[in-house]
Amino acid sequence: MFKQLIRFLNKVVLFSGVLVLLTAPALAATTVYLHDTVSPLGTTSKAGAGINCANGSHNYTFRVANTTVGTVTTPTNYSFIPGNNTDPCLLQTSTANGDFTRFATPPLQSGVTISGAFTLQIGCGQSHNNLNSGRSVNIYRWTPQKGITQAVHSWTPVTNDTNSTPECTGATPTHQTVNITPTSSVTFNAGDRIIIDLLLTNSAGQTMGVASRTALTCWGGTVASNCRTYVLFNETFTFAAEVKLQSPQVRAD
Repeated sequence: MFKQLIRFLNKVVLFSGVLVLLTAPALAATTVYLHDTVSPLGTTSKAGAGINCANGSHNYTFRVANTTVGTVTTPTNYSFIPGNNTDPCLLQTSTANGDFTRFATPPLQSGVTISGAFTLQIGCGQSHNNLNSGRSVNIYRWTPQKGITQAVHSWTPVTNDTNSTPECTGATPTHQTVNITPTSSVTFNAGDRIIIDLLLTNSAGQTMGVASRTALTCWGGTVASNCRTYVLFNETFTFAAEVKLQSPQVRAD
C-alpha cells in the first residue's frame, strides 16, 4: 500500500506538522535543429529579391528544420559577400547563384501559441574581423491555405541591438548564441509549420564593414561539430509525420 502511494508522490516532507507535496516543475521547451536537406515543401518556393545588403534575385529553397540533431560531421560552410552594410540581409548559400536560407518544420501535431523568448545558436564566422557580422532570424507562421501569414519575430536594426549574436569571428565557424524576445505572440494550428529565415546582421553594438568580406554560416552538424545550428523555443510542441504537398500549396508567402 505504501509503495503504491509513493508512485503517486514525487516527494513528501513534514513541515511544522503539515505534509507538503513537492513536485518537480515542468520544463517546457522545444529545440528545432536546422538541416541542409531540402524540405518536402519544395526545392524552390519562390524566386525573388532579397532584403537590404544588396541581395540579388535568388530562389527561396525550403530546407528541413526538426527536432533531430544533425548527423553531418563536416557540414558545408556557406559563404556570402554582402554588397553593402544595410542590415539585415536574408542570408544566401552563395553570393552569385545561391539560395536564400529558409527552413521549414514538419506540420505541427497540435496547436500552440509561440510568445516566449527563444534562443538562436548558429555556426558562423567571417573572412575578416572588420566585417563585424552577427546572425539573427525571422520566424513565421505558415499555413497550408496561405503559406506565410504571420511573423512571430521580424528583426529590425536598432542601436546596440541585442537580438543579434556577438560577432562571428574567425575564418572557421564557431557557435554564437543570442536570446531573442519575439515581436509578436502568434497562435499556430495543427498542420501549420514554423518557418525560420537566417539573417546576416551587424553584430551586437557594431556596424558591418563589408568591403567584399565574406560571411560564413553552417548548419546540420553533430553535437560535436561547430555547426549545430538550432532555435530553442520556450514552448513545448511536437510535429506530425511529414507530407509531400501538391504544387499549388507550395508557397513562400
